[in-house]
Amino acid sequence: MLRVTPRARLGRRARAHAAAALLFCALVLAATAARGQPVDSATAERRFHERTTRALAHGRLDEAAALAAERPGNDPAGAAVHARTLALRGRYAEAEARLAPVVEAAPAGAAGLEWGLLLQRVGRGGEAGPYLEAVMTRGRRS
Repeated sequence: MLRVTPRARLGRRARAHAAAALLFCALVLAATAARGQPVDSATAERRFHERTTRALAHGRLDEAAALAAERPGNDPAGAAVHARTLALRGRYAEAEARLAPVVEAAPAGAAGLEWGLLLQRVGRGGEAGPYLEAVMTRGRRS
């Protein structure tokens, strides 16, 4: 089983890349869940995930935030990307406020992953465990 610790011995850059990879995996899971949707919708989901992942990986936070802003307010993937851009800017309270209502509705998706990572980042690793475990469990089932 994968163990998630709040303070891994990775450098800041390596942690950022690892978090981006985890977010990408959660976004792929969300896109996979969208398979039952019409092809145009699934294609739009995939395009959103590719564009936001690319923007985050290259440090273009404004671009990623703009893409997330185009999504509905209750969209887990959009909320996750928006919260990540806020957290990377050190605006943790705003990131938490953006994610909280979405995580209640979908704790095992992209928003749940970002919520768990945010809790770890602000020193609340004990609270993060159930959310990260839910995301991993969902990943094993898909």
